[in-house]
Amino acid sequence: MTKEAILNRNYTFFKKKLPELLSEESNKNKFALICNQEIIGIYHTFEQAINVAKEEKNFELETFIIQKIEDQKHFISRVLY
Repeated sequence: MTKEAILNRNYTFFKKKLPELLSEESNKNKFALICNQEIIGIYHTFEQAINVAKEEKNFELETFIIQKIEDQKHFISRVLY
């Protein structure tokens, strides 16, 4: 599977889980770290999420995504790693 396909699968998973994530007020405006179609964790900042991905989990770049948990009705999607 190409890295682009991996990123797209993770992003599709995020979009599917977004309503559930938004249903918990404590998640709003935080960042979800997703790898292999699994939510690894929810973090206050992008920097915290990227540090966990790269330093603690040793995820290879382009195998995970970090997405802000927010209402995306008027949001242009962008994969953040």
